[in-house]
Amino acid sequence: MKTLLLTGVTVLVLVSTAIAQDKDPKTYTYMCKVDHKLYPVSVNEVQDKLTWRGQTYSHITLGGCKREWIATRNGVTVSLCAATKGVATLKLGSKEFECRMAGSPFYGDIR
Repeated sequence: MKTLLLTGVTVLVLVSTAIAQDKDPKTYTYMCKVDHKLYPVSVNEVQDKLTWRGQTYSHITLGGCKREWIATRNGVTVSLCAATKGVATLKLGSKEFECRMAGSPFYGDIR
């Protein structure tokens, strides 16, 4: 009986930990389309950094989209605007790139 109770408590702790981690991940990775290639953009809320094509931008603030991260590097501002789950737009200066959460398919001819 004691073993059964301990097993039950262990399972509950593991499940609740997994649910809590899935509910609020601190790192988000999207794949953004540039011409016909895909490049990753990552946001790490713990480290306060956004990384795009080898450049790291810091001092993340939240913007007005469903979920938007805005960061700067050497006076250059970049924003990643997540409009719906898995879909986002990356803005860097006057350029915009279509993005999908890593693992989500793009529609069209991207290979």
